[in-house]
This record gives sequence, structure tokens and C-alpha cells, in this order.
Amino acid sequence: MRYAIIGTGNVGTASAQAFADRVAVTIANTRGPQSLASLAGDLALAVIPATIGDARKAEVILAAVPFLQTRELSAQVAGLGGKIDGRHQQRVSSTQRDEVPGGRLSTDTDAELFHGAEMVKAFNQTRAGQPNRKVAPEQGRRVVFIASNATTASATIADRATQIGFAPVEVEGPDAGGILVQARNALTLRNLYELPQ
Repeated sequence: MRYAIIGTGNVGTASAQAFADRVAVTIANTRGPQSLASLAGDLALAVIPATIGDARKAEVILAAVPFLQTRELSAQVAGLGGKIDGRHQQRVSSTQRDEVPGGRLSTDTDAELFHGAEMVKAFNQTRAGQPNRKVAPEQGRRVVFIASNATTASATIADRATQIGFAPVEVEGPDAGGILVQARNALTLRNLYELPQ
């Protein structure tokens, strides 16, 4: 299965670093692959610079862009039918929240923008730089919460999270357990660990 990250800010870079140790991942941004050469060199050979057009061919796309830029991104990756959007760090600040129509969940608006994609809200409760920070074995595995209405897609993201060293906890749909990892809610910014057996 091919994985791609679209977005190379703090979140996209941290996500690429988390993946690079365990699995090859394509990374793209709006400036083109030439802008990513130094980033890929700094991370690992497993990080492959690409155009957004190439990135959209991956089976799993991690959209690492601010919430208010998702409309622009959705226009560039139209027709994602069947793809999994593992949303990294989709956090709506208080100023952004007013721009979500009717106070709806940001995941709901994304599902409409990325029509046909199986939406997964994941890695949402941590700070931008945390996914790539190493954890001592005796400390356990960092917990990451996963919310989706698509059971198979949720399981796919949970499996990949396990493979790259996290302890995934599936919390049902975005409108159920997923609300807990929405901005400023109960599980946001909670740095939790699954202790070693």
C-alpha cells in the first residue's frame, strides 16, 4: 500500500519523519518536488518528493494542511473515490471555528470537499512536532486516537500507526469519540502512553 503526505509545514514534516524510519512515503506540497529536495535529504531516502498529482495516486493520503486550506487542496486532488484521508492535526482554532458553517465538525466539511474519500481523523490530539519524537522503550508507546465512520479505513490507519510505533485507540466516528479530539476538548494535547506489557 502506498502512502503520501500532502503538506510540508510543521505537521507534514513531523509526519514524514515518523514514517521515514519504517516505511517509504511520498511527500508533496503546492511548490513542487524541487522545493522538497533538502527536506527529503534531511529525513531519509524513504521520503520521496513528488507533485500533488503523483501523491494523489497513493492509496492513503495524509492531508497535513491547515483547516482553512482544505478547500484549495480538495480542488487539486478531486476524484479521490475510495482513498483514505488520514487527517493529521486537523485542529480548528477559535478564530477558524466561526468559519465552519453552522458550528459543524471540521471533519464533516472535509468529507464534503474530498467527495468519495474515506475520512479518518487521526493524530489529532498531539502538538505538531510530537509524532516524530522518539520514545524510550520503557516509557511505552504514544497513544494516538483514530475516529472514522469507515470501519475498514479506520483499521488501516490504526494498523499503520502500530507499524510506525504508536498505540492506536479507535474511538468510533468523528461525531462520537472524535469530538473528544476536536480543538480544546477532553483529549486534545493529552500526551498519553500505553505502558509496556
